[in-house]
Amino acid sequence: ADLILRAMIYQIAKEIGAYATALQGILDAIILTGGLANSSRLVKSLTEYISFLGKILTYPGEREMEAMAAGAYRVLEGQEQPRDY
Repeated sequence: ADLILRAMIYQIAKEIGAYATALQGILDAIILTGGLANSSRLVKSLTEYISFLGKILTYPGEREMEAMAAGAYRVLEGQEQPRDY
């Protein structure tokens, strides 16, 4: 399990680095969110890889259900058109 976690952290760090390159290093902050951000081990290890890029912010937890409910409410209120993907 340790090897898998370290490999995942490495892959996430590579992707963040790729995005930072695409943005030409112009970053205000890197924000870590979602369920994985609840893992202090993951956040600490990932921060060791990417902290040179700038400020790292962590907002653990999922907000997907709240976002979907808010979107459905906006559609029901006529504030937004439903989208079909």
